[in-house]
Amino acid sequence: LGTIENPPIPQNPNSTKCQKPHIFSVVHYNIQSIRNKTFQLEAIMNNYDNPPNILCFSETWLRQGETELTETHGYRLVASYERTNMEAGGSVIYSDNTMKLIQEESITAMSIEGILECGGAIDMKNKIIVTSVYLRQKHGTH
Repeated sequence: LGTIENPPIPQNPNSTKCQKPHIFSVVHYNIQSIRNKTFQLEAIMNNYDNPPNILCFSETWLRQGETELTETHGYRLVASYERTNMEAGGSVIYSDNTMKLIQEESITAMSIEGILECGGAIDMKNKIIVTSVYLRQKHGTH
């Protein structure tokens, strides 16, 4: 869980009052199959006093075309990478309605199936970029 807070900015150089900072929170889970964890996710989300604005999941194990079928209550699908030829892997970004994130295709286009799989989103107004990345670990190396 990570919370990001921009420092307060004075309204004008002669003022000591500060504008309220824009605060949002991001949660990332290496979920290892989102299909069979919807009830667990809902229980986890209900434990937050202030639910996160953005959910990022890696290792969704979803194939191309399946992401749109997943639903996370109170969140909308923003960006994803699904595998086409292999099992496991994948990444996804969901956002609540307070965020104005849209998919950033140039981030998703950097993905290499089975090696580096990323979904990317951007909020131009607030100058925010969010990525959810699955990076394969090499086994047998130190």
